[in-house]
Amino acid sequence: MIFLLQLQEGGSGGAKRLALEMRTRIDIDAKLLEQILIATGENSKSKAVHTALEKYVRDWAIEGLRSIAGKVDIEDNWRELEEMELEDMKNLSW
Repeated sequence: MIFLLQLQEGGSGGAKRLALEMRTRIDIDAKLLEQILIATGENSKSKAVHTALEKYVRDWAIEGLRSIAGKVDIEDNWRELEEMELEDMKNLSW
């Protein structure tokens, strides 16, 4: 596994941000990889696998949320909480 640290310039001379990229070698069945290329519409194998993994993780997260649908009791009192917060802010001495 190789970790590459890259410094990327910000937009208009802005601050630099640190990006971490991880490279790894994996064995993927040739037929499966061909299907991934077709399904994602990507031209490169790396981009196709990355896109497929992103979709898998997104779908997995959505399925997790669906599994708790109707099981979470949410109290709709945001207006009351907002009024309390605004009242507290009025009472603060700056």
